[in-house]
Amino acid sequence: MKLKKKIYGLLVILFGFSSLAFYPNNQARAQTGHLSELSTGIAYAWEASSGNVNGMTASWGTLHAYTIDGQRALCIDPAAQTIPGPGYQAASLPSSDVQTRISRLAIANQYASMSNEEVAVFNAYVWKILHPNLAYSKLNYANFANKVSQWEATANAFWQRPSYQLGDGTIKVNEQKTFQVNNNAKQYKWKVLSTSNQVQASIGEQNTLSVKSNNITDDNITITLEKDIGNYKGGATIFTKSGSQTLASYRLQQSDTMQITLKNIRYGALEISKVDERQSPVPNVSFLVAYDLQMQNVIGTFTTGENGKVLIKDLLPQTVYVQEVAVVAPLIIDDTIVPMHIEPNKTLSYKMNNKRVTGSISLLKQDAVTGSTSQGDALLYPATYEGFANEDIIDPISKQVLLPKDASIGQQTTSQDQLQLQWSGLELGNYRIEEIQPPLGYSKEKPLLVSLSYENQHTATVNRQVTSNEKVYEGELAIYKVWGNLSGLQLKEEKAEFVIQLASEVANVGKAQAKVYDRLVTNSDGYAKSKPLPFGTYLVTNTKTGNLNLHKAPDMTFVVKDENQALQTYIVRNNQFEAYAKLVKKDADSKQIVTFSEATFKIKDAQGNYIKQQVGQNIYDTFTTTKDGHIQSAITGEAYTYLKLPYGTYTIEEIKVPKGMLALDYTPTLEISSDSEYLESDAQGNSVITLEIFNKQPKAAIKLEKTWEAPTETSTYIAGFELRNAGKDILSPVDGSIIYKSGEVIKNPATEDGYFYTDQSQQLQIDQLPISVNGTTTYGLQEKVTTTGYELAQEELLFHFKQEDQTQQVYQKQRTLENKVLRTDLMVEKIDAYTNERIKDLDGFTFAINYRWQEKDYHEEQDIDPKTGTLTFTDIPYGAVGEIYESKCPESYLLSTERYTFTIDETFDQLGAVHQISYLNVPTPTLHTFAHGDKEAKTIDPTVDNLVVDEIMYTNIDTNDTYVLETKIINRESEECVKKLVQNDLIFEDHDGLLEVEHLIEANTFTDQESIVFYEYLYRQDDYINAQNSEEDPIAYVKHEDLYDPKQTITFEAFEHILHVEKRDLHSNEPIKGDKTKEVIFEARFFKDDMLVFQDQFASTSATGVATLTFKGGGTYDAIEIKEVDAPKGYQLSDEIIKIQMDDFDEDHVYTIHYFNALLESAMLPATGDSNLTSVFILLLCSSIGGGLVLLRRKYREKS
Repeated sequence: MKLKKKIYGLLVILFGFSSLAFYPNNQARAQTGHLSELSTGIAYAWEASSGNVNGMTASWGTLHAYTIDGQRALCIDPAAQTIPGPGYQAASLPSSDVQTRISRLAIANQYASMSNEEVAVFNAYVWKILHPNLAYSKLNYANFANKVSQWEATANAFWQRPSYQLGDGTIKVNEQKTFQVNNNAKQYKWKVLSTSNQVQASIGEQNTLSVKSNNITDDNITITLEKDIGNYKGGATIFTKSGSQTLASYRLQQSDTMQITLKNIRYGALEISKVDERQSPVPNVSFLVAYDLQMQNVIGTFTTGENGKVLIKDLLPQTVYVQEVAVVAPLIIDDTIVPMHIEPNKTLSYKMNNKRVTGSISLLKQDAVTGSTSQGDALLYPATYEGFANEDIIDPISKQVLLPKDASIGQQTTSQDQLQLQWSGLELGNYRIEEIQPPLGYSKEKPLLVSLSYENQHTATVNRQVTSNEKVYEGELAIYKVWGNLSGLQLKEEKAEFVIQLASEVANVGKAQAKVYDRLVTNSDGYAKSKPLPFGTYLVTNTKTGNLNLHKAPDMTFVVKDENQALQTYIVRNNQFEAYAKLVKKDADSKQIVTFSEATFKIKDAQGNYIKQQVGQNIYDTFTTTKDGHIQSAITGEAYTYLKLPYGTYTIEEIKVPKGMLALDYTPTLEISSDSEYLESDAQGNSVITLEIFNKQPKAAIKLEKTWEAPTETSTYIAGFELRNAGKDILSPVDGSIIYKSGEVIKNPATEDGYFYTDQSQQLQIDQLPISVNGTTTYGLQEKVTTTGYELAQEELLFHFKQEDQTQQVYQKQRTLENKVLRTDLMVEKIDAYTNERIKDLDGFTFAINYRWQEKDYHEEQDIDPKTGTLTFTDIPYGAVGEIYESKCPESYLLSTERYTFTIDETFDQLGAVHQISYLNVPTPTLHTFAHGDKEAKTIDPTVDNLVVDEIMYTNIDTNDTYVLETKIINRESEECVKKLVQNDLIFEDHDGLLEVEHLIEANTFTDQESIVFYEYLYRQDDYINAQNSEEDPIAYVKHEDLYDPKQTITFEAFEHILHVEKRDLHSNEPIKGDKTKEVIFEARFFKDDMLVFQDQFASTSATGVATLTFKGGGTYDAIEIKEVDAPKGYQLSDEIIKIQMDDFDEDHVYTIHYFNALLESAMLPATGDSNLTSVFILLLCSSIGGGLVLLRRKYREKS
């Protein structure tokens, strides 16, 4: 034991000395800086107006002036005393806005040069700046506030930046300018810090700025000025010493600067060279030069000299704009504005070419009388012309001969498409144009003189136009007209007429269209003379004889071919007139020749005798429209007399009418005369007079009378029909061609759709329909358009026609047709509003229809066919107005409130067919609930707070609305509402689903064996709000309230709790059990809100060593304390109190604890470890103290 005490003692001493060895100590810093102070005798006292100043609320003393190592310093810690002497360490003063302000204030007032008294007072002001809450209660210095204002004013003036009068802000190269200060910044000097390259600058009296620029590269030059602060430039320094006040020496690392920018004017030059297209210099050309594109900022107007150049100096180094404003002949001005960039100290060369004015001669070839149209057979082409210089053409610039006199400028020839000739690109001067070769039928033109002279500097081409008027060759014709046989007396024919036409025109367009150049009529001597006729070959035609019984003379040819041609005379003789007759059978409507069947004629003379002609042994008195006049020959539609008929008037009788034609209703007359307008010549030159004979065709007509079912006086009725050939092909009696093919639709040209429409009297009349030349003609009428609200007639009306004789002109057929009112079926189908599928296999849907038609009301009800899910209201007439609605539905659906209104009119969909109506029915919504506690328990403890869940299974909820859910908890016994929960703004994304509502039922709200039931009400939110506003009970959209529904019911029952306390040996951890001596008694103390509400004792059994406590109502208590009141024999009574929270019980409300008893003691020393020296010191110190205490205790126990 003594050895242990010695060991403990040695350890304590060792730990003590170890702690001293590890005592922390900081190494002292090197000492620099020597502080000197001088008391000014100015007493001061200050207080902190709020808070403190560096830990002090007040201080007093006398103000001092300080220097450190000979430089002025300021005290910046008014809450500490200074310690003169060495040992002050210097460092950079941390930058801040306040410290910068003090620096600027100190430098501006030259604080290093202040007297000791002034700098001490300045130091007092610095304290105020550093600590705004510092207030002087005493400061023995007169006018301190005025002094402060003076210092601040000096600082403001010192740091004020000078403002310079820069004028236009420019400086020219090699120019020196001086700029005066125009504000108050004249007293305190600034200096030049830097300048742009090749720029000299200096500051004079009152900060006057002098600048000279030799910079030729920059658009702008910059001078940077700096505030001159002398020796105050450099960083501020802080001086510190342990136990002493902190001091500072103030400087600025960077003084204030400012920049002045001037526009650097560097002149350049521009040389313009003016040449023409031949590169000859051009003098006296003027240019306008400006600094802007609009040519408003004009530099000047400059003119080229004899060398064609002009030099423009002193131009700013920027873009200038050059425009030519005047040129000399024969040049064209180019007034394009040309931008040019002037570079400083350089001459920009610009060479400008000008085009020369050129000339153009245009020659127009014309007939002297008719202009661009030639006469007769003469032509204005090809005519060849050549141009010549009519003088020496001299260049007014170079004075050189450009084109000698009589030099050719080229030949040109007219053509059929081009009667105008052009000589272009000519030098200005005088020219002549000569015709080298005249065209056919014209005389040569004399030379034409043309002068091309300079007009102005804007006209690029001088145009001159000349006209060559040609004179055509001309000749005259004379005619002597006689008649009679060659062997007999030749009689002079008076009033014989001749027309003169160009043979070439007659060949091209015929005599009827050819131009008549002259018309000759013989006098009493039978003589006529033409006017001068132009070059050409003419056809002379005898158009009328002086005696109608004479033949016209054959055509003659007259030619004009020579210049100044002599008069040519012709003698013309005529024979007595006779001609063949040609009878042409034509259709009266189409004017076509009838070739389908022949017609036969007889001819009567003026005395009423039929003409008979003998040819050989045959005598003919009928004439047929066939090839040779015979019936069996090919039908030509034309009948000829076999012999010529003498002059006179004849009548024609038609003895055979062509098939399909009507007999003539007039008597044709034939005039045989030399002046007949129908006179022509056949291939042999025989005279033939044609007579056209027209026959009409019989026509079919259709008349239809239209009637309507249930007409009204206010309605307008109309019907349109399609007409077609409903029989065989309809053949034309003219040529047998098909007029209408079988089945062909016949369009009405008067309507856009080609249909035939009834008139206001409801009648349809179709006239002028052709009748086929063969068989029966059948026309069909099919209704295609009818009055809105009526059915189209399905039947085609047929009309049959056939020619009965040759006198009836029109065959008309008549029919009557009635239209029925259009009726429509209305089919209703039932659709599930949520699945969008038709509802089938479900009875109970009934629909009703009400409508009004023609002042009468109609009603009908039908059930939906469950097999199809539809029903149909049939034959609803056009014009009906009504509604369809659902009158009954099964319980699984909500009755639809939709009322389908309709008007059967032209806008109605599926008019006249089956109109489908889809009726949406919303399935009846339902609510089913399952109420439970935790883990779906249907029985819960009333003594605890319970979170009860009401699981609401909903079906068929309308997802397009917003709802309010009201959940009520009903006491089943009293049927009273115990609690209500309202949820707003519910939106359901699915029609079917689960919604959980949680209710917190506080403890002791209910007692044992009480039951509650959950009621649920779902309202449409709008209905709910409206009911609240009107103070009415809202009507539920769907609800569930069943007092005896077990799923909605929860029962309350206080749960039994079991607490097991097992006694165990502390060392062996084995249960303490066996005989009676091992039994133990525990005390249980029950608490609620830390208040003791109940206590009880319970004992363990010797067999198990377990004490069991049973109680009900887990929510009645918060905690239970278990304490041993009687220990097992051989064990110490434990002072341990075990506290059990009610949450410690498991889900079966059972909880087991172990309670230990022991006889043996146990001790424990803490383990330590710390790498820090201070921690080691503390550890060792505590260990030594602890060891000492242990020794003392053992001594005490040994004594006991």
